Amino acid sequence: MLTWDEFQAVEPCRGCSRSIRDDEPLTFRGAMHLTDDERVRYEAEDARYRASHGLCRAHRWSMEASLTTHCGRCCPPPPLSPAQIDRLRVLLRPMAEDLAARRGRS
Repeated sequence: MLTWDEFQAVEPCRGCSRSIRDDEPLTFRGAMHLTDDERVRYEAEDARYRASHGLCRAHRWSMEASLTTHCGRCCPPPPLSPAQIDRLRVLLRPMAEDLAARRGRS
């Protein structure tokens, strides 16, 4: 899995060696709304994914505004941002405190 700094530096995916994000972002409005050029890119990426991961039988994941798809089996997910980690810390703190208190009672 990439570290946050590696992700920010646009290091390639550890599973497939492809970029996590496209160099050319796409505002995805649904396949039926793609322009002709966007459709060519979309179909090329779909064909590339099927050729590389067609037998994996796993979900696909991608980053917002990116057509590059990654395999849920072969490619580790992107790292959580520092803000996401801070939010999880706040959400999970009461649970950790409760577990600590329960251990103290037994």
